[in-house]
Amino acid sequence: ESPRGRSKDKHSFMLKHGSLLVMKGYTQRDWLHSVPKRASALGVRINLTFRHVQSS
Repeated sequence: ESPRGRSKDKHSFMLKHGSLLVMKGYTQRDWLHSVPKRASALGVRINLTFRHVQSS
Protein backbone atom coordinates (compact mmCIF):
# COMPACT_ATOMS: atom_id res chain seq x y z
CA GLU A 1 0.00 0.00 0.00
CA SER A 2 1.09 3.55 -0.55
CA PRO A 3 2.46 5.07 2.69
CA ARG A 4 1.66 8.61 1.60
CA GLY A 5 -2.07 7.98 1.25
CA ARG A 6 -1.99 8.39 -2.53
CA SER A 7 -3.46 4.96 -3.06
CA LYS A 8 -5.30 2.36 -1.02
CA ASP A 9 -4.52 -0.33 -3.60
CA LYS A 10 -2.89 -3.47 -2.27
CA HIS A 11 -1.04 -6.07 -4.28
CA SER A 12 -0.01 -9.48 -3.02
CA PHE A 13 2.57 -11.74 -4.64
CA MET A 14 3.19 -15.37 -3.73
CA LEU A 15 6.77 -16.10 -4.73
CA LYS A 16 7.88 -19.64 -5.46
CA HIS A 17 10.98 -21.15 -3.87
CA GLY A 18 14.10 -19.56 -5.33
CA SER A 19 12.24 -16.52 -6.69
CA LEU A 20 13.64 -13.00 -6.66
CA LEU A 21 11.54 -9.84 -6.48
CA VAL A 22 13.30 -6.63 -7.48
CA MET A 23 11.74 -3.31 -6.48
CA LYS A 24 13.23 -0.10 -7.81
CA GLY A 25 12.30 3.34 -9.01
CA TYR A 26 8.80 4.54 -8.07
CA THR A 27 7.83 1.13 -6.72
CA GLN A 28 10.62 1.21 -4.15
CA ARG A 29 10.12 4.88 -3.33
CA ASP A 30 6.33 5.14 -3.14
CA TRP A 31 5.04 1.77 -1.93
CA LEU A 32 5.11 0.17 1.50
CA HIS A 33 6.39 -3.41 1.32
CA SER A 34 6.56 -6.01 4.05
CA VAL A 35 6.31 -9.66 4.97
CA PRO A 36 3.05 -10.43 6.84
CA LYS A 37 3.34 -10.93 10.61
CA ARG A 38 2.62 -14.46 11.82
CA ALA A 39 2.10 -15.90 15.30
CA SER A 40 4.85 -18.45 14.69
CA ALA A 41 7.44 -19.21 12.04
CA LEU A 42 6.29 -21.44 9.19
CA GLY A 43 9.83 -22.45 8.34
CA VAL A 44 13.27 -21.08 7.63
CA ARG A 45 13.46 -17.80 5.74
CA ILE A 46 16.45 -15.76 4.65
CA ASN A 47 16.10 -12.10 3.64
CA LEU A 48 18.87 -10.34 1.76
CA THR A 49 18.96 -6.60 1.16
CA PHE A 50 21.35 -5.06 -1.34
CA ARG A 51 21.77 -1.30 -1.42
CA HIS A 52 23.65 0.95 -3.78
CA VAL A 53 24.84 4.08 -1.97
CA GLN A 54 26.09 7.05 -3.95
CA SER A 55 28.42 9.53 -2.30
CA SER A 56 27.87 13.21 -3.03
